[in-house]
Amino acid sequence: MSQEEKKAIKALKALEKIWPPSLWIFCSGGSLNVLRVGDRGERVMDKMGNVEQDNFIASFDIPNDGGDW
Repeated sequence: MSQEEKKAIKALKALEKIWPPSLWIFCSGGSLNVLRVGDRGERVMDKMGNVEQDNFIASFDIPNDGGDW
């Protein structure tokens, strides 16, 4: 693993330690999107089963895939 890769992994591990339960990450279209959870800590969806975009906070251009292993 390169030094650059080690640095990125270390930063994500540090973020994991401080991540608040009020936020969650949704992967879509190659972007990482941060959304606020609902009043009961749930991932809020609209009536069609899509992510409730009113809870959108930010988007990050970090390559990703939302598929399962």
